[in-house]
Amino acid sequence: MASKIEIKSLREAGIKLIDCVHKTPPASDSGFPYIGIPQMGGGRINPSAARLISESNFKKWTEKARPQENDIILSRRCNPGETAWVPPGVDWALGQNLVLLRATGENIYPPFLRWVLQCPQWWSEVKTFINVGAIFESLKCVEIPEFKVPLPGLEDQKAISGLLWDLDNKAENLRRQNQTLENIAQTLFKRWFIEFEFPDKEGKPYKSSGGKMVESELGEIPEGWKVGTVNDLCQKLASGGTPSTKNKEYYSGEINWFSTKELNDNYLFESEKKITEEGLSNSSAKFFPRGAVIMAIYAAPTVGRLGILARESTFNQAACGFIADENICCGEFIYLLLLYSRRTLNNLANGAAQQNLNVRIVSDFPVIIPDKFIMNKFKELAIPIFNKIYVNSYQTQTITKTRDILLPKLMSGQIRVKEL
Repeated sequence: MASKIEIKSLREAGIKLIDCVHKTPPASDSGFPYIGIPQMGGGRINPSAARLISESNFKKWTEKARPQENDIILSRRCNPGETAWVPPGVDWALGQNLVLLRATGENIYPPFLRWVLQCPQWWSEVKTFINVGAIFESLKCVEIPEFKVPLPGLEDQKAISGLLWDLDNKAENLRRQNQTLENIAQTLFKRWFIEFEFPDKEGKPYKSSGGKMVESELGEIPEGWKVGTVNDLCQKLASGGTPSTKNKEYYSGEINWFSTKELNDNYLFESEKKITEEGLSNSSAKFFPRGAVIMAIYAAPTVGRLGILARESTFNQAACGFIADENICCGEFIYLLLLYSRRTLNNLANGAAQQNLNVRIVSDFPVIIPDKFIMNKFKELAIPIFNKIYVNSYQTQTITKTRDILLPKLMSGQIRVKEL
């Protein structure tokens, strides 16, 4: 027999809210990760993308809030309500607008907290308590403890946590495989197209074995290569568009329409919102095919983030799409080029309120274009790597969908773990 589902506030459930320091420490060349909102995604933290702070500042910034295992990091602004789980053995400091939620273990099994803060009831509370500001929506620290969540009995909480952990762990292992594969692809790109140590026709590293270099406006490049722009690599390069949000008939269709917040250097399968044929034809949105690369060009913290379309889709005007000219390169080359050039492109961004790029800046960005022989060799190595990343990403999406379907049913008591 299923245990009774109780509805309790976080405060009643014994959840502590621990606020962060409301200022930002200076960056350091070495030290400890300083976690900000951009490092949150998919319920986890990506510390590799965080900037570092010194040991002395780490001590100051963790006096109030030092994350520990099974704590939940909650974003109060920019993406209010988003949460991320704290794994064991980490030493992180928290950025502004983040708070910690910590379970005492009396009413909530600590590993269960991460799951209850992803269920529909949680998001209903976020919607109820959200404060709409001139620039950012936000949540107030004084109100968060009053958010109500469903609580099964402790034994059911443990069973639910175990099942969802297994699913999440499988997805995380696939993501780790993909990170390894992408690191291999990035190393290949850098070695061949930045350091010019691609194999020559005898299989020797080109530059170190005396390959001929010639002068260009971008410095020395291999003989037979040339300098061009990103636009020269593309069959099509254009921004997207947004159907009028005032017309409901433009939405709830079947056409993928991605926003820049969905770009996270990965394959894009299903968009959060979908548009209709009417919405497509009455806006500047346009179809881009499977394999097209998408890059966010407006609004920190998403500027420069990338995606690869898993099927024909559209996207908003804050992103730019790239279809490779297959006679010159491939989409995998464009993706790795934009990823490598992200910092340089962001330095070209302008805008008083927000750092923005535009289509012209991206289109005119100078690049070195390899000869066909080397590009074909690169395709032979890179495309299978990306194909494996695609397969892993698809499996990850399937596992995540399964978890998301089960989550509300488990939280409501509609099904129990033993019934699965």
